[in-house]
Amino acid sequence: KNDSRIEATNGLALTASKLGLSASGQYELFSPVATNWVNEMNNICIGSFNVITTFYNKHVGLNNFTQVVGNNISNRIGTSFEIGIGTSNKTQLGSEQDWYGGTYSEIGTGIWSENKLSADQKNTLGVTSLQKSAASWEAITGAKFLQTTGLFSDTAQGIKFSNSAAICFNQAPLNVTS
Repeated sequence: KNDSRIEATNGLALTASKLGLSASGQYELFSPVATNWVNEMNNICIGSFNVITTFYNKHVGLNNFTQVVGNNISNRIGTSFEIGIGTSNKTQLGSEQDWYGGTYSEIGTGIWSENKLSADQKNTLGVTSLQKSAASWEAITGAKFLQTTGLFSDTAQGIKFSNSAAICFNQAPLNVTS
């Protein structure tokens, strides 16, 4: 009923087919190294479950499943590296916003396909450069509008076709052709 203590100068082993530790207050474990060798470990926590560590190494042999009901906040200072072999899928319902304060670079090899079932809007304040070293095909079912305020240059180093199956308008206050 009072405070008690189990103490050993060297090793202390507790062996049982079932061992339960129960504390009505706080449970503390102080050790330079703590190792758990188990087939299955379940942590059920009604309040907060805090892990504060200098290094956190997690090695998962088969599956890593995470389910968060509420907020998922991840803060990092330093380098982030992710590599994968196999298929990667992401589903986002609602809005998603990515912000980059430095250089953003994407490199893709193989087939790069994007399917959008709604509006596609891109805004650039600065310079946009698009360079292709292959054939480029643009097919539009509907209407296409190209509006430029300032200089518009459309040049070809080879053969250029401008074809209309209906009516073609080229209108300007001054038309120069050579």
